[in-house]
Parts: sequence; structure tokens; C-alpha cells
Amino acid sequence: MAFIRLVTVIFLIFSAGCTSVVPEKNSSQQALTPVWANKSVRVIEEPGRLLFVGLATEAGNEEDVKRLALLNSVELLADHLELKGFSVSDEAWLDSGESPLVLVYAGGERTIEITDFMQIDIYTECENVLGKRIYKVFVLTSVPKPEIERLKGEIKPGKSNDGEGEKEEDAK
Repeated sequence: MAFIRLVTVIFLIFSAGCTSVVPEKNSSQQALTPVWANKSVRVIEEPGRLLFVGLATEAGNEEDVKRLALLNSVELLADHLELKGFSVSDEAWLDSGESPLVLVYAGGERTIEITDFMQIDIYTECENVLGKRIYKVFVLTSVPKPEIERLKGEIKPGKSNDGEGEKEEDAK
């Protein structure tokens, strides 16, 4: 029976063309999905750091979905910092996810460097739906709390971080 199940799983992997498949779970098996990916909470506070869970679900190229999930974790960090209208300064960064991460904001006039941004883990599920591969990718990233406080101090409080309010103030 175990051999038939193994052959079935192998067949499903190759027929779906996915690099990872979540096998059928029964009551005696532990869930294979990491705990951090099972939570509806996307910002998790731990002693000494904040964790950000980026999520993306798309059809098509798995690498593109991973990049989108990583970008979504950066968006969670930016939301936490109340940083609006940002972009990643170097799109190639999304391929590596390694520090430092530089964000551009305030209409392209300001940058902020996040030196301790770290990609911890990645989890991918794949389904073959009507001949299309649908990827669901979770990316777990972290930033130490002292780094969060430093970043909040660098972003001017009380001003619009989307570049709108600063130009008016600069004109005075």
C-alpha cells in the first residue's frame, strides 16, 4: 500500500510539473506546512525581532511568484514603518533577498537602507488546475527590533512619506 502511495505522489509531481507538492494528509500525519505559513497573521512579534510573512498566489512561473511574495513581505515592513509610496531601489535585489535592502520613497527623493533585513525561510505549494500550475508561496523575513527603531527614527515623523507634504514644506 505504501508503495502505491509513493508511486502516486511521484506521478502527481511529474504530471503537475511542480517543484513541490503537498501530499495528502491523514490524521496520523503532522501537517507539512510550517506553523508561520498557517497563520492568518502576517506580522509576528518575537523577542528581539519582527517576522514578516509575504504571500503570493499566481499561475505561471514559480520564481516570479517567489519574488512577489518577497516584495509582499517588504510591503508589510513598510506598512509597519508607516512608509508610503516606496519602491525597492534595485529590482535585482528581489532575486537574492540579501541585506542591505534599500527603499526609495518621498517621490524618489529619499532612500532608507535596511541593513538587517533577512530572508529566513520559504515555503511553496503547487497545484495543477486545468493544466495550469498555480503557486502559493510564503516567504518568512525578519528585522531585529533595534533596526526597526532606527528606521522609524530616520523616517521623519509627522510628515507625509509619499513625497506630497515635503515639497510644500520645503518651499516655505
